[in-house]
Amino acid sequence: MYGGTPRHLRLFKEARRLVQEAMEIVTGWSQLYWISPLRAFQAYIALREGDVAWAEAELAKLPRSTFHKPSIHKELEQLAYVRLLLAKQQEADALKILAPLKQIGVREGLLGSQVEIANLQAMALQQQGNKREALAHLHEALVIGAKNLYVRSFLDEGLAMYSLLSAYQTPNRKGPIDQALFWFTGKPRYFLAKNHPTSEAPCPANA
Repeated sequence: MYGGTPRHLRLFKEARRLVQEAMEIVTGWSQLYWISPLRAFQAYIALREGDVAWAEAELAKLPRSTFHKPSIHKELEQLAYVRLLLAKQQEADALKILAPLKQIGVREGLLGSQVEIANLQAMALQQQGNKREALAHLHEALVIGAKNLYVRSFLDEGLAMYSLLSAYQTPNRKGPIDQALFWFTGKPRYFLAKNHPTSEAPCPANA
């Protein structure tokens, strides 16, 4: 859970307000399709803040069927639910959702989805104490991330991801993954900034 400094509380409060405002706007336009992903994003913000109860309450407003049939059209909602499950230490349930979602991402060639899902699989397995498989999924994410200069996909996961990246080892060679690892593990303050949003460390804007 993040610290409760006044500045950080203002940031999360403003983020929640903006999402709520967006929901009111799309409701006024009768574009109710957007309510579901916006609620999921509201839950994501709450989880970033460490407010599991708020996130669970937001996702409870969505039909249960939203989370049980893998669909690229409901990926935002389903990944928010996965993050809630991980926050509640329900890794096995999270992994059951992630596996078919990854297959869809591979089939559709969605690189960003593949990286996020592989990272979530890695963190779920890490929580279970399965370091070997966790690092195997991290490797999948790094292969894509290094080729496409993805940065935020890793930084935004905070200290759990820093721990995984620090444990990842490659043979002595100078390839894209080695260069990415050198950059990530040499800058722990960026990961710390994700766990403490009041940090002044600037974060790169890449995906």
